[in-house]
Amino acid sequence: MGGPLTKIRLEDQLRGDSLQIGGPNGTTFGTLIVHESSVGANDAQSTVEGNMLIKGDLEVLGSQTILDTTVFDVADINITINKGGTDLTSHGAGLTVERQTSPYPSFVWNTARQAWSAGIVGSEEQLTSYIHDQAVASSNWVISHGMGKFPAVSVVDSADNVVIGDVIYVDTNNIAINFNSATTGRAYLN
Repeated sequence: MGGPLTKIRLEDQLRGDSLQIGGPNGTTFGTLIVHESSVGANDAQSTVEGNMLIKGDLEVLGSQTILDTTVFDVADINITINKGGTDLTSHGAGLTVERQTSPYPSFVWNTARQAWSAGIVGSEEQLTSYIHDQAVASSNWVISHGMGKFPAVSVVDSADNVVIGDVIYVDTNNIAINFNSATTGRAYLN
């Protein structure tokens, strides 16, 4: 072609339900810019072969978005999962790594425990820890941690000295710690 293409007759380029801009053997002569319009209207499917650059926001409406890519880079520091959802719909939100064989590892939100869990799908364990402050001196600390597991326990007194006590696991959400004398301090559970 001699110079830049300034006009295009759309009726000459329409083929069925598609608009093709390009030359022979897939060569492209220019850029398609869509202003306040709809591509693939009326539940039709549009396909772009090659690279596409979108300068501006992209909003995808639908129940499923599939990205078939080997690298997925996100510049944002936060990704929102379950946007506009409720506490009920947030249960199980997270990431699952699909492999050729199961079990699949996952990182998910547990709504009942209000905590992140990680592990094999269906048997994830809570990741968060719990700190108990014992402000009133006692030789018997009763701690309701709500972690849903039997956590490891470390205790320090108010001067940050390690204190040894007898840890009794009442159940997966409660422990008791018995000491030789009344003390104040902190218990770290994880």
